[in-house]
Amino acid sequence: MQYSLTVDGFEGRQLVLETAGLVRAARLLQDGEPAPRGAKRGMIVLRRNDGRVVEARFKQRALGFDPIPGVEIDGTVFAPAPLRWFQWLWLSLPLLLIFAGGAIGGLLGILAVRLSARVFRSSRSGRTRYALTATISLAAVLISVVAVAALGAATSG
Repeated sequence: MQYSLTVDGFEGRQLVLETAGLVRAARLLQDGEPAPRGAKRGMIVLRRNDGRVVEARFKQRALGFDPIPGVEIDGTVFAPAPLRWFQWLWLSLPLLLIFAGGAIGGLLGILAVRLSARVFRSSRSGRTRYALTATISLAAVLISVVAVAALGAATSG
């Protein structure tokens, strides 16, 4: 997915955050082209309208649970498509699997949260987003129960 960023000093220019795919990391596009890397690791170089070069970098959000990173440009963090607190509460429910399923439950809970965060940012209707995220949470619970039961049967036999 792509998210447009509105940043002072870049008026009339297109700054776009392109989110990560399965094999590609997130990247920042300026006027349709990938922004060049900076001198330091993890830094990206952008050119403002006045010709000044500024550095940018990706910032994790929501303790890394959010698959959409923030972008820090010249010291200011821009958060594309932020979710509301009640949405975070709803999509974080699968994290309770940590207490019921240990490491397996925790891993599945984290995956469910990250997938649900993407669903909440989709263009689907509100009801559809809540239904899909509920389905994702239930699937995580079912997979966790089956995996823990299978692991228990394999280790006790």
